[in-house]
Amino acid sequence: MSEKLDALRLEYPHAEAIMSLPSIPSPIWFSWSYDHSNMKTVVDDTGQIVMYGDVLVLRAGAIPPAGTEVRLTKIGGGFILAEEQETQALRFEATRQKELAKIEKDKEAQRQRLRDRQIRAEQENAKLHIPVRWTSGQKRVLSGLLRNSSGTGENARTVNHVLLLERLADGKFERSSGSFLCTSASGSNGQDWTGYRHSSDHGVDGRYVSQITCKQCLKLAGRWTDAPEWREAELGNDEGRDYDVAF
Repeated sequence: MSEKLDALRLEYPHAEAIMSLPSIPSPIWFSWSYDHSNMKTVVDDTGQIVMYGDVLVLRAGAIPPAGTEVRLTKIGGGFILAEEQETQALRFEATRQKELAKIEKDKEAQRQRLRDRQIRAEQENAKLHIPVRWTSGQKRVLSGLLRNSSGTGENARTVNHVLLLERLADGKFERSSGSFLCTSASGSNGQDWTGYRHSSDHGVDGRYVSQITCKQCLKLAGRWTDAPEWREAELGNDEGRDYDVAF
């Protein structure tokens, strides 16, 4: 039993003894009207713990001197006995450790979500064989004029596009640097947006290129699936900076 007490002290460092009910306990112990999970009492003059007329049985450890205020914390079929002041400290510390453990668990879960998101973005972006330098970007549109406007100066359609960092010319298909693969700033298909910005996400170890989610960009990128040479996505140098386009 002393080994059990030593083991319990890993979680309850102030535990002084393990107590149990006598062989024939009072019926009060089995009444739902009483809370026996955490009880305060005093060591009597004979050095024993008496509750509801029952003398609790010492199983391990030692009972403090007579007159000492103690608290009994129920565990399984017995009780941990500790001095009242130390029990309070123990309860506080146990709660604190539990909260810290939860915080760390939540942080690790968040880190894992960020890792998974980055891995998915890198894997999907690696499938795009764009023949010129490119990154991910978002459109800035006319807030209040389009049906998806959020009213904050940006549109709710926050998809990530292939943003070209160099001129792209492939037969009749042309895009200038600073254009999206799906839309050109100078063409009629660019008239519902006023500018762009580079977009990236923050992972556990730093920034990475956001996953391309524009369906039209992904469809157009398919034309270079078998291209002998292509460029991997690269981080933009001006994250958060808006660029205007001229029509």
